[in-house]
Amino acid sequence: MKSKISVLKIIFLFSLFIINIISVSNPGICKDVISGRYINRTFLEQLPGRIPGTIPVYCLEINFSGNDSAEIFNGFEEYKLAYRTENENGVFEKAMQGNDLHFTVTENGDILLFDSAWTGIKERSVFTKVNEDEYSRIHKWVIEKYLNEKMLAGNYILSDKSKSSGDKIILTSDGKVTGLRDYTAYSICFSGDCTEETKPVSNTVNFNNDRGTLTTYSFEYDNEKNSVIFRKIAEPDPGIKGEREIGETAFELVKE
Repeated sequence: MKSKISVLKIIFLFSLFIINIISVSNPGICKDVISGRYINRTFLEQLPGRIPGTIPVYCLEINFSGNDSAEIFNGFEEYKLAYRTENENGVFEKAMQGNDLHFTVTENGDILLFDSAWTGIKERSVFTKVNEDEYSRIHKWVIEKYLNEKMLAGNYILSDKSKSSGDKIILTSDGKVTGLRDYTAYSICFSGDCTEETKPVSNTVNFNNDRGTLTTYSFEYDNEKNSVIFRKIAEPDPGIKGEREIGETAFELVKE
C-alpha cells in the first residue's frame, strides 16, 4: 500500500514539474505587450528645486509605439530601441554604448529603468504612464508640457521696475503667453547647448513673438514674494560658446 502511495506521489510531483515548464514563458518573447507613453517622474519630481539641465537622465520620455520597439527622447535627440522580455523584466537592446538596458513594470504600472550606470545615481528612474492623445497630435513629445507645469505655467501679475503694473500675465503649460509685452510663446531650456548659455549656469527661457524674434532670459524664484524674476543676459560672443553674463532684472512675475 505504501509503495502504491509513493508511486502516485511521484507521478503527481512529476506532473506539477511538467506543467511548470510549459507555463514558463520563453525569454525574448513579450508575454504582455507594453503600450503607451511614459514620462520621467524622477526628473520632474526634482523641479523646480534644481536646474533641469543639471539633472542626469538617460532619457525623459519613452513611447512604446510598437509591439517590440519603443521611441526614446532624451531632450535633444530621439531614437528607436528594440526591446524584449527576459526573466520577467524588459530589456532595451544595445541602449547604452552597445550594452543592454533593463527595465521592469511595477505593480502600479510604472516603469522602473535600471539606468544607474548611465546617471551615476544609485536610485533607478521611475517613469509614469500618461494619456496625452490630444496634446500629442500636435507635439511628438509631451515631457515639455509637464516641465512647464513644474517651472513656469500659471497666472501672474506683472511687476516692472519694483512696481506692480497690474497687468495679468498667463503662461500656459503648452508654452503659450498672454499679456506679456509682444510675446506669444515660451520654451524653457532643459537639455542641449542652452544649458550652458549663462555664467554661472542658471534656468533660462526663450520668449518668442509673432515676428520670429527670440529673447532669452535667465530666471530665478523668489519664494518669499511667490514670484519669478527674469534677468537680462549679455549678448552672445561669437568666439565663445555660451557663458553669457547675467545682468539686471528685466521684469518680475508675481503668482496670483
